[in-house]
Amino acid sequence: MIFNRMFEMDLTTWNLMVRVYAENDCPSSAVSLFHELKRHGMKPDAVTVMSLLPVCAQMASVHLLRQCHRYVVRACFEDVRLKGAIFDAYSKCGSTKCAYNLFQSTPQKDLVMFTAMVGGYAMLGMGEDAVGVFSHMLELGVKPDHVIITAVLSACGHSGLVDEELEIFDSVEKVHGIKPTNGAVCLCSGSPCSRRLN
Repeated sequence: MIFNRMFEMDLTTWNLMVRVYAENDCPSSAVSLFHELKRHGMKPDAVTVMSLLPVCAQMASVHLLRQCHRYVVRACFEDVRLKGAIFDAYSKCGSTKCAYNLFQSTPQKDLVMFTAMVGGYAMLGMGEDAVGVFSHMLELGVKPDHVIITAVLSACGHSGLVDEELEIFDSVEKVHGIKPTNGAVCLCSGSPCSRRLN
C-alpha cells in the first residue's frame, strides 16, 4: 500500500519491493513487479537481479534464470556474489549442465561455488559427481567447512557410496580439523550407523 501511494520511486525502492515479494513466497508478484519496473524506464542493476534469483529457484524456472543470466552478461556486472548466486540458482533449479558450465568458466572458484555444485549434485542424487567436485576442491587446496561436508555426505548416502562416505566422514576431524557438531551423523546409504558426530 505504501509503495503504491508513493509519488516518486527510485530503483532502490523498486528493488526492495521485488525483494519483499521474493522473501514472502509471492514469486509471481515479484516477476510482475520486475517487468513493471522496466516499463517505468528503470534499468535493473545487480541488486535487482539478486532479488529476483530466489524467485527463479522458487518457481524452478530455468527460462527466467537464463534471462537474468543473459542480462548480467550484457550489462557486464562483475559482482562475485552475483555470479555465485546465479550458479546456486542453476543448481537449485536442477540445471546441473548450466551450473557446471558456469562453474568451469570461472577461473577463481571459491568454497561457495564448490558447495553449490556439490549441493546441486546431492539434490539430484548424483553422488559420484558430488564426490568428484569435492575431491577436485581438496586438490586445489580449498579448505572445506561443515556445510560442504554435510552436502557431500548426503550425496554419498543417497547414492549408495558407502566407502566414499565413510572415508569422508573419518577425515572430518583428522584431516580437515573440523570440530563435529551435535546431531551430525554418517548416513551410510540412508540409514544412520554407529558413527555419530557428537
